[in-house]
Amino acid sequence: MVVLLAVIAVFKVWAFYTESPWTRDAKFTADVVAIAPDVSGLITDVPVKDNQLVQKDQILFVIDQPRYQQALAEAEADVDYYQTLAAEKQRESGRRQRLGVQALSQEEIDQSSNVLQTVRHQL
Repeated sequence: MVVLLAVIAVFKVWAFYTESPWTRDAKFTADVVAIAPDVSGLITDVPVKDNQLVQKDQILFVIDQPRYQQALAEAEADVDYYQTLAAEKQRESGRRQRLGVQALSQEEIDQSSNVLQTVRHQL
């Protein structure tokens, strides 16, 4: 029980000091915001200065363009792949639906529909 209380106390102190900026000379309250990019990469430029007031949608960091372009190209290729796969599975599912249970089992027809739904969700 004592160990649990100690762990909780340490966590609260840690959270207080990481969420509340302070200096040796003064203490003040400010909002601390975590920043995370959509694409990882090296930062090549920081167009803001220390303690500068920033506005919504203002650029704070510039990520290395070749890495960013590569990540964008990979994401676009993934979208193209899944769109093509979805179209193929749509045609296959439609064909199996038209053939019906005379040529295929109901399980195969259902499985084809499930694969199509899975591919659509991946898009």
